[in-house]
Amino acid sequence: MPSLLDMPAEIQLYIFEFAAALDGLPHSNPGRTLFYSTAVAISHVHPRIRQLVLSAPCFWCNIPVVFPEYPFPDPSDWIDDPIATFEISKDEQCAYERKIGIILDGVMTWVSRSGNRPLTLRIDAEPMIKRLCPYTTNSDPEEIDPDNNICTGLDDGVFSAADPLIEYLVGLSTRWGELSSSLPIVSTDTRFRQLLKIRAENAPCLRKLQLQIDFDQYSRKQERVEETMLDKLLKPSDKYHLNLSLRPYVKLQELPINWSAVTHLNLSAPDYHFPETDDAVQAADFSLLCIKIIGRCLNVECCEITMPLLWTEPDLLELEVRKINKHSYCLPSLKSLTIRNLSQVAVGFGRCLDLPCLENLALTGEYAHPDLAGVAKCNLIEFATRFGPQLTTATIHRIDLTQEELYDCSMKFQNVSTSFVDC
Repeated sequence: MPSLLDMPAEIQLYIFEFAAALDGLPHSNPGRTLFYSTAVAISHVHPRIRQLVLSAPCFWCNIPVVFPEYPFPDPSDWIDDPIATFEISKDEQCAYERKIGIILDGVMTWVSRSGNRPLTLRIDAEPMIKRLCPYTTNSDPEEIDPDNNICTGLDDGVFSAADPLIEYLVGLSTRWGELSSSLPIVSTDTRFRQLLKIRAENAPCLRKLQLQIDFDQYSRKQERVEETMLDKLLKPSDKYHLNLSLRPYVKLQELPINWSAVTHLNLSAPDYHFPETDDAVQAADFSLLCIKIIGRCLNVECCEITMPLLWTEPDLLELEVRKINKHSYCLPSLKSLTIRNLSQVAVGFGRCLDLPCLENLALTGEYAHPDLAGVAKCNLIEFATRFGPQLTTATIHRIDLTQEELYDCSMKFQNVSTSFVDC
């Protein structure tokens, strides 16, 4: 078997590009930076390899940008005095700005090596507020007044330190081929928002957009909601992927997105944002929010939903009939639908959707999570009855069914050529 150095240059580059692309995978290595990336490591393996990769623009087109953690002080009573949460010494501020400057220099170096090729940018800003998250995630939204200077403190103090880097990334929009970004805070005042103001005319090469957005109650100002609504995100000419991570108390009007742009939708809600509840209305309302979002995506072709583990009561979780009648949507382009944690979906979800082109359906229950009310089974029967005859592929996983119930469901999948059943 020939050694790596004896292989043709094309094969070497293929191997190196595959390895370097791992830096762009979500959470593959949260602490990795440009200067400690796989691409840089490969360029130092051997002089011949370094010469090869430095002369190959395609090797430097995949650019991971991880914003460093901001040195927030440890807050004690930050809700009473929110400005104190963001006050750091001048030396700490300068040190943080130097970190941003180092990352900016690295990005500029990679861009200079990439020639004129379209760029794949993978931006992760979540580490920037890592220390702040525990104090906001678990707070009652009624205690967090959007006008109590929290937004101002973040905008003017924290986020302004990253302005030079963000401005440079925005300036590269004409070369964006793929943009993947994880942004925990969206405010009308921050420059981070510029990364979301995608315009087709400003990003002619953009073919894939992957957004991971946590919309937080404290990250917007009440008096600016109208302004937010007028400034829709995503102005596309091609297909876009939207990965939306939701938090409690989110309202649809707080998501300023041009939904018709979305062809691939992934909805999720981290469990640690949604504690278990015995409030059926709260649990059902999240199902309703998902229905409303899906209903806005008139051109969606593929949809995946991961529900938070909210409902553990022995009573059936259902949508009211009047809400089903009010929120009914036709999605003529949807071909593939995946729902995970099916017992957390309010029964009636399937009746809200008219999916004439649905071909692939995957329904999954929870592992080691009791479904005392049989919600998952009721949802499965509802989906099988409504969409079974038109499906070509069906996946049923971790749903408690008797042999007779499984047989009845399978009889509804008349045209399914491929099925995966694990109950």
